[in-house]
Amino acid sequence: MLNEREKLSIAGLCRALGITRQGYYQNERRETMERLRNEIILEFVRLHRLHHPKMGSRKLYSLAKAELDMRGIGRDRFFNILRNNGLLVERKTTKARTTNSNHGFQVYKNELDESAMSRKNGG
Repeated sequence: MLNEREKLSIAGLCRALGITRQGYYQNERRETMERLRNEIILEFVRLHRLHHPKMGSRKLYSLAKAELDMRGIGRDRFFNILRNNGLLVERKTTKARTTNSNHGFQVYKNELDESAMSRKNGG
């Protein structure tokens, strides 16, 4: 069991978990840098969305690549950052378009004799 001093020290925790102190601090620095990079990206997206609320993620990604240091962040990771923070634009739902019968144009009468058609394609 760990004594009182080892319970409070990073070295004691690392020894108990079986990792090195160097590994602990590298992981802490890596996570801090990733959080900072994500915040920069999110601020960039929020700033652009103020002026263009429906700008898509692909266009934002290409703008971010041109303006920010995007090393290590590809399109999929960029999309995941936006998705995890609720910043993806929802797709517009489309419904089937059918004939518009309520138009203001003249409607001609059917001059074809329906009984003259004996088979498909009017032959």
